Amino acid sequence: MWEIIADPVLKKNLWASCFTWLLSAFNFYLITFYLKNIPGSVYLNSVLFALADMCPFLSSGIILKFLKIHQGLTISYGLSLIGGICYLIFYDTDLPWVIPVLLCVRYGGAMSFNIGYVSVARLFPTKFVATVFGLVNLVANFFTIAAPMVAEMKAPIPFVWFCFNTIFGLFFCN
Repeated sequence: MWEIIADPVLKKNLWASCFTWLLSAFNFYLITFYLKNIPGSVYLNSVLFALADMCPFLSSGIILKFLKIHQGLTISYGLSLIGGICYLIFYDTDLPWVIPVLLCVRYGGAMSFNIGYVSVARLFPTKFVATVFGLVNLVANFFTIAAPMVAEMKAPIPFVWFCFNTIFGLFFCN
């Protein structure tokens, strides 16, 4: 572990990985817990939620095949930010189709979460991968504990948190 701290590139990758996992995990679970509060049919929202989970896991692998890790994270956080801002604009609308469509904000969150898993094996030598997985998971889970509490706050506060986390994610992925 001390070898990671001694190497400036590995240390930078470790910090970036910790923050990327922290922010991605927090947003991923925040949306999971907030789903029950999204207006509209809970059944339609749940179906779109499931579809919004499958697609980014497939597309993140394709994106990482052609782009660098930070470019893939920039795309995923960008999609999340666009969706989060749109949700903040339309969360109290009477149009029944708007909220389920905006649920695709999950797409960017799930994509950044998946890229976080894949990126650790690419950013660190094999002998450090298990240690780094454990450390970034510990850091992410320590802060993600607050996601259910933030999800229960009065709207639009959870999505304000979501957008701030996404902006920080854009900063840390570059």
